[in-house]
Amino acid sequence: MCLGPGCDYEYDLDYDESYEHQGYEAADLEYQCICPPQYTGKNCQDSLDPCMSEPCHHSATCDILPEGGYVCKCRPGRTGVHCETVDSELTEFLVPELSGDGYLELPCLEGVGRTFSIELWFLTRASDGLLLYNGQLSNGRGDFISLNLVQGRLEFRFNLGSGIANITSPDLVTLDTWHSVRISRLGREGLLRLDNGTVARGFSGNPLTELNLEMPLYIGGVKHWHEMHRLAGATSGLFGAIQRLMVNEKTYQNLALNFSIPQHNTDIYDGLPCPINSNPCRNGGVCFPLLNSFFCKCADGYDGIKCEFSTGGENSEQAVRFNGENYLQFKHRFGRSPNTTNATIGDYIDESYTDYDTEDDAYYDYQNYDYSERREQQSNKFELRLRTTHPEGVIAWIGRGKLEHLMLSLHEGYVMLSYRGKRDEFTIRSKERIDDGFFHRIRAIRRRRSILLQIDEQSPVKLASESGPLTTNGKLFVGGRPGHRGLKACVRDFVVDKRIIDLARRKIQLCHENDV
Repeated sequence: MCLGPGCDYEYDLDYDESYEHQGYEAADLEYQCICPPQYTGKNCQDSLDPCMSEPCHHSATCDILPEGGYVCKCRPGRTGVHCETVDSELTEFLVPELSGDGYLELPCLEGVGRTFSIELWFLTRASDGLLLYNGQLSNGRGDFISLNLVQGRLEFRFNLGSGIANITSPDLVTLDTWHSVRISRLGREGLLRLDNGTVARGFSGNPLTELNLEMPLYIGGVKHWHEMHRLAGATSGLFGAIQRLMVNEKTYQNLALNFSIPQHNTDIYDGLPCPINSNPCRNGGVCFPLLNSFFCKCADGYDGIKCEFSTGGENSEQAVRFNGENYLQFKHRFGRSPNTTNATIGDYIDESYTDYDTEDDAYYDYQNYDYSERREQQSNKFELRLRTTHPEGVIAWIGRGKLEHLMLSLHEGYVMLSYRGKRDEFTIRSKERIDDGFFHRIRAIRRRRSILLQIDEQSPVKLASESGPLTTNGKLFVGGRPGHRGLKACVRDFVVDKRIIDLARRKIQLCHENDV
């Protein structure tokens, strides 16, 4: 039947077999589904929004293409149709700069006869200049598309052979600032949008609807200006820089280091957000620009938003790999947990010792366990560094079965801290997802009424609770637990209740560069 909320009424059709002997026949009952705007089909089973199912990695942006379907726009450092792969070879990111007489030459646009979608990230220091041009013929005739700066506004022009479309953005371009512009076309209709501003639209002349291109795609300028169509509207090149280009399903980034792209009179851009001589990423981290912001890919041994925190350098603990099926189980072999009633959360974070031992048993029978060894804990802390692209799984668990426990886990990519005690229970969630394929520092603390969850150096999530002591049985599970979904991640620098646990010494695989 219709996919959606059920009806609040029903028909009860009485049926008697004697009807068949009185000349009656069973009728085929018909129904009609009235679909919400985003669905279609007899039973409203087909989505009109291909991004509705969130096909792209969560760090990427899903864009609907004019002709239908979608494209995943990856952030720097990720590749693949759905941005599912971490590009471990990307160790430097350079942006080309142009001074009005340079250009980048790319292959002719393909598969754009009926439709296309192009996005360009640019910075300009002048109010006029060519951003993009692709033509059909070298004699300045035929079909073409062009994107120009004209007196501080963007102009998107195209010709299909029966009259050009000239679409102008109503929003002015700010100089010396990174902008994104998106142009798209379906048949005779074209769209233009600067940043997140107003969408401008226009149409080319009747009756032709097919775009035919044969010349190279030029960015920032052209090789020979006399080869440009006289109606393209540009007379000078870009005085600025190009950060990224996306054409349909293909992304061109790190353009200055892409030696397969011929370039003429280009230089290396040195400015915000990733200035070469004052790299915001410390300790050898690589700065990746994201328009006017950035993110850092840290060198081994460093973490943090700007790679400002050392994890021990070359002597740092090797990360271990949890595959969703394995987990580690530990036995508490130190005495009663210390009294931290008068300690501050800051004091509690900074202390660390080594005093855990491992057990080889893969399964633990709670019913047969002697609870006479259980101990009550006034406080608990988990601290670790984790890298994953999987949104679900148990990170760590300590407690007494279902009755009393503290669990750190991933749910829909967010970090969750769940507590259940004798008198209270709670769950708090991180502000940001962490299943992006990069290492993140996680701190989760419960101390009497103070509950805190912090990711990297973001402001922590805090909760005031009346939580009392947690009765444990001396067992700790890391990476999973019987009856729970296992973790698929790389984990290192694991601290529990002020004790460092060297996971790499256990019988578990080590994590390699592309493992998550």
